[in-house]
Amino acid sequence: MVISSLTSLLEPQRHRLMLWTPVFFGLGIVLYFAIPIESPFQVIVGVAIFGVKCAALISRQYLLRTTILSAMALTRLGFSYGGYRTLTIKEPVLTKHYYGPVYGRVIGLDRSVSNSPRVLLDSLYIPGFAKSETPARVRTSLHDYIPENTVLWRALELR
Repeated sequence: MVISSLTSLLEPQRHRLMLWTPVFFGLGIVLYFAIPIESPFQVIVGVAIFGVKCAALISRQYLLRTTILSAMALTRLGFSYGGYRTLTIKEPVLTKHYYGPVYGRVIGLDRSVSNSPRVLLDSLYIPGFAKSETPARVRTSLHDYIPENTVLWRALELR
C-alpha cells in the first residue's frame, strides 16, 4: 500500500526526475566534506563500487526502485568524486600565520576587500620550510606601510 502510494506520487514527475541528478550528486560531495576525518583511498573506491552496483540494479520497469537506486548511486558517486578530487589536488597548506620572507614568482595581482594589494606567488621558497611542506601557491596581502625593500623585483632582458 505504501509502495503504490509513493509510486502514484512519482508517476506525474517521471519525466522530471532527471533534474534531481545534480542535487543527489552534490549531496554526495557535501557528505564527503561534512565528515570530520579524511577518508582513505580504499573507502572512496569502495563507495564508488557500491554506487556502480546500485546503478547496475536500476530497471526502468519499477519507478520507485529506480528512483531510490538512482538517488543512492548518485550520492555515492558524488561522495567518491569529492574524495577523488581532494586526493588529486592535495597540496601542503600553511596551518598557521607565517611572518617572514617568501620568495616566488608573481603570477597574479589583485586587491583584497579592504583594498590592500594582494600578490599571488608560485615556485615558492620559504626559508625554514622543507620542500614537502611548502605550498604550491600562496596569496599574500600587503597591508599598511610597505618599506621600500620589502618587495624585491628582478628584471631580465629577454633576447
